[in-house]
Amino acid sequence: MPDTTLDAYGDALRTLVHDEGLAARLGVVDLRAAYGDPSYDEKRARIEAEHAPALQTVRAETRADETARRLYRGVTRSDAAQGPAPLPWGP
Repeated sequence: MPDTTLDAYGDALRTLVHDEGLAARLGVVDLRAAYGDPSYDEKRARIEAEHAPALQTVRAETRADETARRLYRGVTRSDAAQGPAPLPWGP
């Protein structure tokens, strides 16, 4: 989904919250509110730097934790003939 579509969706939600008289109890926050007006790529880079675990951490977790390993396999190794790997919590 294009970034501008996400921004338009957030704007529409803000309008809806305001028009329904919910602004005193409900707010909408997006990356513009959190990071201002840098480019989308700059915002993504900041989010990754501030919140994403190091690649070595993710690799260690997937090696040590069976649930994480299954999720990782499902994301990276789904077989088109078989579909994605089963979810650990059921169908």
